[in-house]
Amino acid sequence: MIRPQRPSADKTRHKILQAARFLFLKQGFEGVSMQEIADLAEVNQNLLFHHFQNKQTLWLKVKEAIIANSQLTFKPDVSNLYNFIKGIVQYKFALYEENPDLERFLKWQQLEANKSNDQLINLNWLSSVVYLQKRSLIDATLDPKVVVLFLLATINGLFMYNSAVLSPLQKKGYQELIIKSCLQGIIAK
Repeated sequence: MIRPQRPSADKTRHKILQAARFLFLKQGFEGVSMQEIADLAEVNQNLLFHHFQNKQTLWLKVKEAIIANSQLTFKPDVSNLYNFIKGIVQYKFALYEENPDLERFLKWQQLEANKSNDQLINLNWLSSVVYLQKRSLIDATLDPKVVVLFLLATINGLFMYNSAVLSPLQKKGYQELIIKSCLQGIIAK
């Protein structure tokens, strides 16, 4: 029988996540120790490890929490390739606009090359790519993971720099350029 977590456990997890978020955004993954997180959260390190198996797990939970705070949801439209790519582009732009911390998190993630590409792969997108390949809309000779990484790299490229320097009209133009580039890069011939 699974016991429900006590409210104090939820409060402790929240304190740990807030401390980790603050430190990860300030210093990155490599620049933060579990002891620093425990100290800022005002918990002992054993309790920290009770809630989070390791720093990698905590990093992923912080990233999930940033995204979960968003009011945005995304379900890929696989009716055609254009709608699929346009939907991803619009979702990612809105997600970054709504969550500036996510942009900073992405920058740290890219700087710290020890992260696996598999962490970047959205499984929902991956299954959509496979489906679109079966429908001969995406080149079936391309590895589906490579397609998803290509889409992510192309879309996230702007956010690796200062996306705030573009006007709304320029951002719209950039989105259209991304869509066209992605279509040309992965379309079945």
